[in-house]
Amino acid sequence: MQMISSIFLSSLIYLFCKPLFKSSKSQSRQMERQKMKIMYIAYFDASVISGVSKKIFDQCRAWSANHEVELLVMTPKKPLKDVSGDGKFKIHFMIYKNRIQQIVLPFFIKTKHIDLIYFRYGTYHPIFEVIFHRLPTIIEFNSNHKLEHHNNLSRLKTLFHSLTRERLNRLAKGFVFVTDELKADFSCKGRPSIVLGNSIDLKRFKILKPVYNASTKAVFIGTPGCEWHGVEVLPRLAEVLKDWEIHIIGYPRDYFDNKPENVIIHGYLDIKDYQTILEQCDVAIASLALYKNNMTEGSTLKLREYLAFGLPCIAGHRDVDFPEQVDYILTVPNTSDGILKDIQAVRRFADAWKGKRVARDSIKHLDTEYKENQRLDFFKYIIGTQQ
Repeated sequence: MQMISSIFLSSLIYLFCKPLFKSSKSQSRQMERQKMKIMYIAYFDASVISGVSKKIFDQCRAWSANHEVELLVMTPKKPLKDVSGDGKFKIHFMIYKNRIQQIVLPFFIKTKHIDLIYFRYGTYHPIFEVIFHRLPTIIEFNSNHKLEHHNNLSRLKTLFHSLTRERLNRLAKGFVFVTDELKADFSCKGRPSIVLGNSIDLKRFKILKPVYNASTKAVFIGTPGCEWHGVEVLPRLAEVLKDWEIHIIGYPRDYFDNKPENVIIHGYLDIKDYQTILEQCDVAIASLALYKNNMTEGSTLKLREYLAFGLPCIAGHRDVDFPEQVDYILTVPNTSDGILKDIQAVRRFADAWKGKRVARDSIKHLDTEYKENQRLDFFKYIIGTQQ
């Protein structure tokens, strides 16, 4: 009932606000040739610090070096008090259920004289349909949303998404996909698109001092509810590798009913606290269950963060930014027990990297500055097509 009333109210807002926006073409012609005014719209929980929020803030900082940037965060909860754009870009928050904010949003965006909307794909809202219809919009896809909705939402919500998904997609002037696999599974219908894996601001990370543990120490950082992380296989791995010590960060201490003694659960930690654990470890473990999202290729944020710290990684998928095999990533089968299928290969990989870290030059193509310049070039191209 709550969803139905929300849709009804949103539809009224849509009909009322549609006349607000005039065509963006005249505005685009007046835009300075090199400087853009960009609004980034993204869904994430602003009440906690996450890999997604850190990535988006880094992107906005990179864009704001030469452009005006405003970030609109759609959040289910009130944001952390100290969240800011460091004076480099503006951040605005909209609480999902705040009806007043929904009504005001089109008026608010109208006053900003935006050149381009960058939308990290999320839940449909009629207000977005009004905005995207009048302003050049690029939609970014990070995962197989059709399957995610089917696996994680109620039947009613899944039906809602299936009925409304294309209403926003058809208004986009261009698309960004984080993997080739996602692009291949999507029909752009002749509109421009690029594949650009997730970036990370390497300047924020120092390569950790190498360690050589007599007994291997591995670390895994994940989030409860993100089934594709594959944390459930780690106790089984620890039972096989009894001489290993496996540190799990991000999960409550009672997450597993039974776990081996060589599995240490640390709960949620901020970056300063979990860095002290990473400093002690020989290797890191990235997502192991992308098969749950019907994906074989990824661009995961944690793998990039591990590499930024210099940690070699074990991953259950191929990564879009590493099309060729590299010696600092061990790719195991993308199945429920993939990491268990060749234990000797896992051992050899960890032993080979003891006392070493991944060189920064090996991963410089992941850097925010490098990747975001490519994204900005795509923005300029899309705006140019609207003039």
